[in-house]
Amino acid sequence: MSAVRVFLPRILIHPWDEAAAEAHARIRVVAKRLGRSAGAFDMMIAAHADALGVTLVTNDAAIKNLAIEGLRIVSW
Repeated sequence: MSAVRVFLPRILIHPWDEAAAEAHARIRVVAKRLGRSAGAFDMMIAAHADALGVTLVTNDAAIKNLAIEGLRIVSW
């Protein structure tokens, strides 16, 4: 637990807000229409990054498969 207490003050945590919820809804609708899917939390993470306009760093093939228009993804 002490490692978490040391780490958290060093980062900026953005709250899940209305913009993230709207992005999540849009991504789910488009994914369903295209017959693509990802885990619920994976979609939420992608939606949050999309709403914030930030680059998502991931190695998750499911998120990459969603092909979210405008979301920048860097693979690690």
